[in-house]
Amino acid sequence: MMPATTLGGRNRQRMKWTDEINIELLRCYYTVTNLETNLTAYRPLLHRMFVQKYPKLNFITEQRLSDQIRVIHRNNRIPATAREKIKKTIEEIINRENNEHSENTTQNTLFTNIQDNNTTEEETNTDTQTAMAHLYTQYTQNSNDTETLITEHQITLSQQMNIENENHTQLEYEKIYTTFTELLIKFKGTDPTLRPHIPKLQTCRKTIKTVNTINQIIKAYLQNNDDTTIENLHDIIYCAAKTVTTLHIEKNNLNKKNIKRTETTENKPAWQKRIETKIAKLRKEIGQLTQHLNGKLSQKKQEKIKVNGKDRNEVVEELDKNKQKLAAQSKRLRRYKLSNLRKLQNRNFNYNEKLFYRNLHKTHTITQPPDMTQVQKFWEDRWGNCVYHNQNAKWIELEENRVKNIENMTQFKNREKRYRNSYTKNTELEGTGPRQNTKLLD
Repeated sequence: MMPATTLGGRNRQRMKWTDEINIELLRCYYTVTNLETNLTAYRPLLHRMFVQKYPKLNFITEQRLSDQIRVIHRNNRIPATAREKIKKTIEEIINRENNEHSENTTQNTLFTNIQDNNTTEEETNTDTQTAMAHLYTQYTQNSNDTETLITEHQITLSQQMNIENENHTQLEYEKIYTTFTELLIKFKGTDPTLRPHIPKLQTCRKTIKTVNTINQIIKAYLQNNDDTTIENLHDIIYCAAKTVTTLHIEKNNLNKKNIKRTETTENKPAWQKRIETKIAKLRKEIGQLTQHLNGKLSQKKQEKIKVNGKDRNEVVEELDKNKQKLAAQSKRLRRYKLSNLRKLQNRNFNYNEKLFYRNLHKTHTITQPPDMTQVQKFWEDRWGNCVYHNQNAKWIELEENRVKNIENMTQFKNREKRYRNSYTKNTELEGTGPRQNTKLLD
């Protein structure tokens, strides 16, 4: 356990919760709540009991102790078998203390006597929790029992370390082995090119433990099987990698909310929504100020944007400021979008390089392509049905009558002579020098 304060005398921001502290905290919790049957206002008594056992940790708040209880259960800091053993020990102590009292003495009398012996601060708690606190105080006075239970828990943990294969519980080990066996039966002897793609897995503490466990399983599997051909080794390696990704990536995907989004729904990040909101507000203000300068803004809107009593130059200056702000926000939005696009492309490249190159120049994604029936119906409606035009339409007759009296354009003769004369006149206006262009028409 780390000291409560640093060398400078300040409280530490973090502390290490050892197994001994966690076990003692669970004892306090089970005692105060009467084996989790009464959770009403248990935190003050829990804090008081814990500080009584560890006076140096009096800086820990009630909320922090309650959070640590949840961490122990959620992250399995103390195995379920050890927690059940602690529960049984507390239950035996409670039953033994209750049997020592006279049968004629009711439970309410016991609670009343205990409540009178406690301080006035304990009167705010429930009678049941106060009685459990008294029993816990008697129990903690016996240090031999405490040391014995801690030693037994440490022995249990050391035994589980050998069985679990590097901090894995027996259930997790069996789950990994079962998943590996099922995948090996499923993919053994199949075409490697037709197997599902294995995505890239981010390395963390849990994945390293799973990889170490699966390595031990592969080692034991190869020792028990003589078939060590290259095809068999390839199947084993693929199923091992598939097991790790199945236990981590697919588990995380199942924990997420499966929300079906329509094609029109845009999943924009928070920063983009925030900047777009500012841009929309600035555009609205610019439009209102422009209408005010043109004299087309209503009196109610003028009072709302607070332009009454301002000089025209002040309004123009405010309009110019808003335009500059709009330009800055628009530029920031474009810059952020470009940066976000690069981050997404880098992530896609690390995850699936082929998919990255496929979507590099792709602008429109077809979520659900049409089937054969829809394609056939689409083109039959356009090319399969004959189209008939109304030859006796009235507008056709009107157009014919309108152009009937227009004379045809006359045909020009001797075009070459006319062009030569026209070109000769234009070249005579040029400056001094030989007129070489006239030779082209000779």
